[in-house]
Amino acid sequence: MSLHNEWAKITRYFPPTRQEWLEFLLVALIFGFVISFNEWGAGAFDALEGLRNLLLATLLCALALAVHHGAQRLVGLRFDSRVQHHVWWTGLMLSLLFAFISRGALPFLAATGTTVEDMPLHRLGHFRYKLGALAQMWIQLAGPIANVIVAFVLWLLIRTTVLAGGIASTFVGINVMMAVLNLLPIPPLDGTRVFFVSRLFYAVAFGAVLAGGLTYVLSPAVTPLLLIIITMAGAIVAGVGWHYAFEK
Repeated sequence: MSLHNEWAKITRYFPPTRQEWLEFLLVALIFGFVISFNEWGAGAFDALEGLRNLLLATLLCALALAVHHGAQRLVGLRFDSRVQHHVWWTGLMLSLLFAFISRGALPFLAATGTTVEDMPLHRLGHFRYKLGALAQMWIQLAGPIANVIVAFVLWLLIRTTVLAGGIASTFVGINVMMAVLNLLPIPPLDGTRVFFVSRLFYAVAFGAVLAGGLTYVLSPAVTPLLLIIITMAGAIVAGVGWHYAFEK
């Protein structure tokens, strides 16, 4: 397909609807509140500082959500399908509940689901007219993968350049948490589609992301090589463990 046709699809089908924008902003705001839960003043309550931290956290969460959703929409268009996002209200309530119960120590950043619609005119000539389960899996998986890539690249820049931590480190953490939590096999999260298409592949993918994410959270000073080794080890252990426990 020509580059012109691909660009035409993106300009027509990529932008969110008005409803999606409103829900996107709501989720970003709630996530921002969760991330900044304990940042309303050092010692004494400070409304001005709290609002400033809330706005910053909301912006960072909006960027991470944009990475996640944008990747899924682009991959969907590559498969000649339109991806739309919606709020998972139960997840949004869980996000607030975890924040209050743990006093901000356990941020739950998974509160959106996807709807994948075929674009019949664009799928003419495909071997399979309807979108297959494997293609839908890759569309869902694109979100967590994009979050992991952004987190890893930014983390490398923090480690190897003069790029300061602080805000950048917070953004890395948000992307890591979003990738791990959205891979949970709970409808309508991304992990559900991956789990039901290939449980072994799901175990490998989730094991890799979980191992890498936990390593970063528990030891941010870990070297890039060691992080890669631990991530690969997590994938291997999870895959082998699942195979021998459930598929042998």
